[in-house]
Amino acid sequence: MMTESETKITGGGKERTQQAAELLSVAFSTDPVITYLLNMLPASKQLSYRRSLFDTLLTAGGLNGATFNEADGWQSCAVLMHPGQRVDNPFTLVQSGLFSVLWNLGVKGCVRMLFEYTSLTDAAKYKALHNRKRFYYVFFVGTLHEYRGKGLSSALIRDIQAQAARDQLPVWLEATTSYSHQLYQKLGFDTVGEIVLGKGKAAPDGTEAEGGDGVKIWGMIWWPQKESTAESNN
Repeated sequence: MMTESETKITGGGKERTQQAAELLSVAFSTDPVITYLLNMLPASKQLSYRRSLFDTLLTAGGLNGATFNEADGWQSCAVLMHPGQRVDNPFTLVQSGLFSVLWNLGVKGCVRMLFEYTSLTDAAKYKALHNRKRFYYVFFVGTLHEYRGKGLSSALIRDIQAQAARDQLPVWLEATTSYSHQLYQKLGFDTVGEIVLGKGKAAPDGTEAEGGDGVKIWGMIWWPQKESTAESNN
């Protein structure tokens, strides 16, 4: 079995948007947050809209300087936003096609994506970073189902941590499943807070459920000085 240290990682820019969107739209097919954002749509439309959503979000990332890293020939992928760059840059939202996607999602989808998710995660981010402007943001990281268990996501995250350590900057991400939450903890990330989306409206898996517990997200931060701790836990 290939070890994490033998994982081949390559990186690139916005020319990789479509490859990344194809991989991540499949890898996130059962992700609770993505399911919640799309659950107002008929089941027959959710597959195509999930791909459109990733096309749009990653296009916005690429237009704002995101790096698209892949592991072992696109078995796994991470999208990294660099310090000072934001996906929701108003100057690139139209070009990315986000407004078209939001229009198709309707009012509920707009509220969930632009206000509920963004406002809650931004508040957690502010709490963790104390208004620090320069940090890395792991926008997405995912592995195709058939390649999970090989340490590919861990290798991609460690590669990002090494870059951040060289720059002495923190790394922020949001864990959207209990599995990824535990994985990031093992990699040295601290949990800042637990966020709940759709309380009273959604089940933990993101599907519609009146009176449901909602979908949990964990805001997480990694600081450069924790690198040695993460390595010692490996």
